[in-house]
Amino acid sequence: NKESEMYKRFLNILNSENGILENGAELFENANTILERLKIEGYNIILLSARPSKLLEVTRKELELLNVDLKGIQIYLNDTEGSDVDDGESFKTKKLQELLKIDKILVLIGDRIADMNAALSNRIPSILFNNYEDLPKTYNNPAGFFQDLTWIDIYNTIKTIKSGDEQIEGLRLKMIDQYASWLSDIDNKARINVTISIGLLGLTGALIKQELLFSNVENILTSSSILIAFLFALFSLLYSLKSFTSRHTSGSSAKRTIKITLLNSINVLWPKFFKKYQYIDEKDPVKLYEDLKNKSEFEKRNAHITYFQETFHTYDKDALLNLRLFALKATNYAKVYPERISNNLLSLSIAFIAIWLILPYLINLITWIWKIIFGG
Repeated sequence: NKESEMYKRFLNILNSENGILENGAELFENANTILERLKIEGYNIILLSARPSKLLEVTRKELELLNVDLKGIQIYLNDTEGSDVDDGESFKTKKLQELLKIDKILVLIGDRIADMNAALSNRIPSILFNNYEDLPKTYNNPAGFFQDLTWIDIYNTIKTIKSGDEQIEGLRLKMIDQYASWLSDIDNKARINVTISIGLLGLTGALIKQELLFSNVENILTSSSILIAFLFALFSLLYSLKSFTSRHTSGSSAKRTIKITLLNSINVLWPKFFKKYQYIDEKDPVKLYEDLKNKSEFEKRNAHITYFQETFHTYDKDALLNLRLFALKATNYAKVYPERISNNLLSLSIAFIAIWLILPYLINLITWIWKIIFGG
């Protein structure tokens, strides 16, 4: 019983300098070899322990006696209250949160359920180095959960996770490039739609101005066709412009249209006289840059990661990649919807111009056939 006084006394004895040195355990087979190999391959190793932080030096001494090279290895011990009897889950969960703000954690290796829960809380893949019989059969970590019984197995699992991460990251970067290319393609299509819309507006507008267009009732059908074609071309132009102005490419505003006021526009020509309206809003990139120049060196160095934190509310690299990808996707769809509507409106406009051209001949043909059949 972890709540019993006997259990607490046992931990207090074990979590003491004499207890550690007198009851030191041997390393598991191949553990030191695998740790050295991981360091050579460029992995950063961090040791988290539920031991009280006051035992840091004796912990280092214990590991050195076991021939563990601590160069490059970071060690964090439990610095929370009650650490003498705590299993360390809350400490490890909090420490992992702090470490994730600095860099990505590839995998957590532990021999306790508390370790697995700390990894699960932070969405970190975990390896359980134990054959717990009481491990719930339904236990699962969506980020990845493995149960290995040797350090050779652990090494192979780490390599598998690393390989999978690299493939996923490469795939996401490739998808981001594809969406960026798609963004450019949509803009090009919108430009074509704008050009055609303006041409059709010029043509149909000139025809509408002609005095004979609505001169008699017989031309009402043809006149209506060209007027409808004009309206479709006009709305096509508006939707094309809507596609152009959907320019937010990150964060929660990815689908929003950029709003530029009249005074913002005037400021582009006379910035000295309209300085109050120099920026579109507080997130205007020009304003962010001007503000950054006046900040401290620390803030300048961390500006990029701070921007993503404020925009996406996370420091996690995987999360940023995913959020950035979906932000671009949302932006593309915000642009493609009006572009597609514009395209369809253009098709309808051209169809009604065709009707305008064909309808008089069709009416004459029907009239001629009528006269032949019924006389007149």
